[in-house]
Amino acid sequence: SQLESPKMVATLLFGRTAPVELVGLDEACTTDREVWVPEGHEGRAGRLDCVFKFGEKAIIVIEVKVIGADESDTVKQRGYFKWLESQTSKYRYPVLLTTSASENSDYEGFRVVLWEDFCRNGRVLLSSLSRQRQSVTASLFAALLGAIEINLLGLPSLSWLTDASDEIILFNALRLGRRIDKVVQYLESTVVAQNG
Repeated sequence: SQLESPKMVATLLFGRTAPVELVGLDEACTTDREVWVPEGHEGRAGRLDCVFKFGEKAIIVIEVKVIGADESDTVKQRGYFKWLESQTSKYRYPVLLTTSASENSDYEGFRVVLWEDFCRNGRVLLSSLSRQRQSVTASLFAALLGAIEINLLGLPSLSWLTDASDEIILFNALRLGRRIDKVVQYLESTVVAQNG
């Protein structure tokens, strides 16, 4: 909700493949969490993790998973998709935010967005937030992205660099060396996305 702009929300979720219809809207984003819907798994009521609305023109439903889509209970999304289709918004986007997904799987009509892409897209948006002088929003957003990168993506924290002990710095540098390929690949793809 701090991003507000449909273009920024669309860029965060979809990157370069953001739907033109969503990017072109001028309504501010409003958000709701844990939205009750009458039909989830096996016809029982369920809760949508996040619902983004842009006036009456567009709605995005996001199901959040902190594990892979194939290890998650995604059957309930059939009812969530049905609920979304019943909404009056002209544009409706069901999103499954997850750590991994099978390439050819259909997750009950939900479009897969990987956390890695979410973070990469978010890093691209940070410069826009800074240019718009939204420093508090940018700082909070950077902290969120860092937490996701460390806790879900397994990228190493670099906070140990501020430690004065040479032994600890050396130990952590050696430990980091084992995961450096993953970090370099992530950073390179982020730079490419930013320079797009």
